[in-house]
Amino acid sequence: MAARHHAFILAGTGSGCGKTTVTLGLLRLLQKRALRVQPFKVGPDYLDTGWHTAICGVVSRNLDSFMLPPPVLNALFCEQMRQADIAVIEGVMGLYDGYGVDPNYCSTAAMAKQLGCPVILLVDGKAVSTSLAATVMGFQRFDPTLNLAGVIVNRVTSDAHYQLLKNAIEHYCSLPVLGYVPPCDDVALPERHLGLITARESLVNQQSWHDFAATLEQTVDVDALLSLSLLSALPAGMWPERPGKTAGAGLTLALADDEAFNFYYPDNIDLLERAGVNIVRFSPLHDRVLPDCQMIWLGGGYPELYAADLAANTMMLKHFASCASARRGDLCGVWRSDVSGEHSGG
Repeated sequence: MAARHHAFILAGTGSGCGKTTVTLGLLRLLQKRALRVQPFKVGPDYLDTGWHTAICGVVSRNLDSFMLPPPVLNALFCEQMRQADIAVIEGVMGLYDGYGVDPNYCSTAAMAKQLGCPVILLVDGKAVSTSLAATVMGFQRFDPTLNLAGVIVNRVTSDAHYQLLKNAIEHYCSLPVLGYVPPCDDVALPERHLGLITARESLVNQQSWHDFAATLEQTVDVDALLSLSLLSALPAGMWPERPGKTAGAGLTLALADDEAFNFYYPDNIDLLERAGVNIVRFSPLHDRVLPDCQMIWLGGGYPELYAADLAANTMMLKHFASCASARRGDLCGVWRSDVSGEHSGG
C-alpha cells in the first residue's frame, strides 16, 4: 500500500501577520497527534527554519525556487517526506509576493502550485468583522487556479467574534474557516532589525509552546486540516548528478557553528557529507584553536553583535591569519572579512 502523505502551506496576507508563530504551534499540535512532521520554509530564510527546528526537533528545510530549478526542488521535498507523515510549509511574506511583480515567480502561491499543496490562508481578525471576507475574497479571486483550501483567523479574542468572522467568510467566499488563534503573549517571538532573533540566541520556553499547542487544539479543527492536506501524489523530481560517496574522502571541513555564525542550508551540509567530507564543527567565539582541516566554512550570522568577543579571542584570530597566509581553502559566508580582517570594500 502506497504511503499517504499530507502537506499544506500556511500563507499570509503579508509579513507580520503571525505565520511563524502559528506554524510553530501547528507543528507542536500535529506532533501531539503522533504525526511525524517535516517543517519547510518558502524562500531563503534562516531565522524561521531555526525556530521550526528548535520547537519541533526536526531540521527544517528551505524551498527556494530562485536558487533551485523545479526538478531539484521537488526532489529535495520528496526526499524529506520519506520519513514524514505531514509537511508544514511556512510561506514567505504575503501569498503572492515574490521576485518582482509576477505572482508566479518565487512566491508562496507559485510554490503551492509546483508542489501540488493546498494553501491555508492566515488572516488578521483584530478589529474587523464582515470586511475580512472582502480581504479573503481578494486573495481567492486574484488567482482562481490556486488551491486556496481554507482559512485560519489570527488574533481573535472571543468565540462570538470568531463566529461572526467565520460566518462572513464562509458565506461570501465559500471557503471553510478551520479555526482561530487567540492572542498569546507567552509565545511572542523576539525581533530585531533584520527580522526575528535566532532561536539559539533565545531562551526557548518549551512549556509555553506546549500550552500554545493545547490552545490551538481547542480552537483549530485539526481533523479538517488533515483532510484538506491529503496529497494525491508527491511532485515529480529529479536530482542532478551528484558527487560520488568517495569524492571528498580524506577532506576535513571546519564549520563555524555558534551564536555568531549559524546561517547554513542543511542540504549543502548533507551534500558534502554524502561525498565523504568529514565535517567538524567549531566555535570562533569560544574555541581557542581551529580543528585540523583542509577547509574552513564561515557561514552567515550576526558576527557584528559579537565583534568584541571575536576580537578578544586572539588565539583563534592568529589561527585564522595563519591559515590565510598558508592559503588554506575556505568556504566563506557573507561576513568572512569581519573575522579575517580583510577589507570588504563595503
